[in-house]
Amino acid sequence: MRRALLVGIFSGLAAVAGAVQLAGAGVVERIPITDSIRTGRDLPPGLVIELVSPDEYNRGTFTGSEGSWAGPVYQAKSDPAVGGPTKIDWRVSFDDSATSQPEVVVARHVRQPSWRRDQRGGISITRVVGKRVIGTILAEYTLLNPGGNDARFEAVLAFPLEQNLHAVVHLDLIEPGSDDYWVKQSISASTWHRGQALLALSRIRLRGNLAPKIVAARTGDRGRSVRGKVVDRFLAPVVGAPIALERKQGGGWVRVARAKTSDRGFYTLRPGRRGAYRVSVNMAGFKAESRALLAGRGRR
Repeated sequence: MRRALLVGIFSGLAAVAGAVQLAGAGVVERIPITDSIRTGRDLPPGLVIELVSPDEYNRGTFTGSEGSWAGPVYQAKSDPAVGGPTKIDWRVSFDDSATSQPEVVVARHVRQPSWRRDQRGGISITRVVGKRVIGTILAEYTLLNPGGNDARFEAVLAFPLEQNLHAVVHLDLIEPGSDDYWVKQSISASTWHRGQALLALSRIRLRGNLAPKIVAARTGDRGRSVRGKVVDRFLAPVVGAPIALERKQGGGWVRVARAKTSDRGFYTLRPGRRGAYRVSVNMAGFKAESRALLAGRGRR
């Protein structure tokens, strides 16, 4: 029941986030996955993790992989003249420990293990190439709070990029620090922080293609075409990838046609005379090939 409730909460937040992005609200932080992280791994260049602040926050600081957002004013319940701007500190890091379980990574990166768990569960990270959503990656998150009158929250989220490599997003919501304060004159500080943390988590995105892993191929039009799809390790389409149709010749393969995958990862190629063909993709040095199949017109 609790997990179903959380799914419902995140579904609603995701819908709100999508509408807000169309309107251009929220600060977008773009953190590239650098060459030092990609070295020795099946991660092509150009991958970016995007964080989007809640609607009413502006950029406070930015240092590349961490920063802060400043939000609406909070005021002391006992004295409205005492207060300041709400604040969220954020940080992106990477974990290369030998595990395939995001929840293990989350537990490793919690800074306040003595705080009580407010919420935890799964959430889908949106995958984007260009202007198109191509899929999602399942992440795990936890939300912690000291309890009592304390309004501070810590949020940690992790999602896989490759085997034994996870991206980790860390949020600290620390100002105001107690429920002795209102936010926007009527919202308790803890209620405000909890909602803003969940909203920020729901807006995390991964932008860019991952490396091609599977090239599906089949014949059509009575052998006059070869069609298929290129996908990555999460079975999301690889968009705009250069592909080649190759014909078996002697002990090797000869390229006979070229194309690029569509914004859904699909392609269509035209073979020549009858023979054994395969489809290969080579994107930023990452290669994958289809099985061989018989295609073309006439006799071999």
